[in-house]
Amino acid sequence: MTTTVSIRSRFLRNRHSTSRTLVMVLFVLAVSRCAAADVCARRQGVSPPVAQLQGTLSTASIEGRVTLSNQTVLPGAIVTLMRRTETQSTTIESDGTGRFYFRGLAPGNFTLQVAYGGFEPFLSPEFELFSGETCTLPAVQLSIHVAYQVDVVATPQEVAKEEVHALEKQRVLGILPNFYTTYVEHPAPLSGKQKYDLALHAAGDPGTFLSAAAVAGVEQAQNIFPGYGQGAQGYGKRFGAATADSVISRMLGSAVLPAALHQDPRYFYKGSGSTRSRLLYALRMTVVCKGDDGRLEPNYSHIGGSLTSGALSNLYHAREDRGVGLTMVQTLLDFTGRASNNLIQEFLLRRVTTNVLPQSGP
Repeated sequence: MTTTVSIRSRFLRNRHSTSRTLVMVLFVLAVSRCAAADVCARRQGVSPPVAQLQGTLSTASIEGRVTLSNQTVLPGAIVTLMRRTETQSTTIESDGTGRFYFRGLAPGNFTLQVAYGGFEPFLSPEFELFSGETCTLPAVQLSIHVAYQVDVVATPQEVAKEEVHALEKQRVLGILPNFYTTYVEHPAPLSGKQKYDLALHAAGDPGTFLSAAAVAGVEQAQNIFPGYGQGAQGYGKRFGAATADSVISRMLGSAVLPAALHQDPRYFYKGSGSTRSRLLYALRMTVVCKGDDGRLEPNYSHIGGSLTSGALSNLYHAREDRGVGLTMVQTLLDFTGRASNNLIQEFLLRRVTTNVLPQSGP
């Protein structure tokens, strides 16, 4: 009995000793493992808790593929991953199958940009990446970059149309029409229709009737064309005749004959050079004009229009005032008026004319 108790006591002591030894071994191993982890973390410059956190969070990844619009893979494309909260980005190239991979990412909000020479760049909407997620993006399809350059060139007729519209707005002191003087350095030639349109616009302008009223008043005061008599009746006849003279001369000399002979009825403002040169130019343009081809030539349109309108005036002037003398007087007055108008245009009216085109000369 005593022997049995002694053996049992020895067995229990040996068992407790073995347990204590095992516990001590396990404790030493745990301490050694923690020390090793601490040394590893310190070597990487990261404290143990942060290192463990990164190992937990940096498990997300992004993958995708770059193709052309026809599904052909595009290797060597520049793929850039950008995080919202960082200024730096990560750039890689797609592999031989057009695929790309970003691994070991921390969660966050990202955008993806893909570029390849000669193709339109791609920029994805912002997307969110979660911890441990593998995000497979839809295939990025690049299209060829096409640069368009459109040169819009107006035709001469379109330019002339705009210039005619501008001429129809030109007025001396904003009142009297100044439709037949162009201040543009190189104006476009007018078509036949544009010559008629401009002449009709001038003939129907209130300024034409105002000028005829002034001419009739002077003739009444000087008793020119005495066959009309005096008083209101005489003034009315003179006013009607002056209006007819102006309209017929305008239509013949600025529309009918210029359209048929391809001549330009406008006065081309010189505006530069010596006073003498400008004076001679203005007088010369009384009998010379530009053709539709831009060359100077005798102004057959104005000469023919003056003679024809002078001859037609015999149809409505008083009987005692008719004859060759009336035709010559009307023609001479028309030439004198044209020469005076050119001189005034060259040296005065440019300064007081409104609505002149901005690209006009000085």
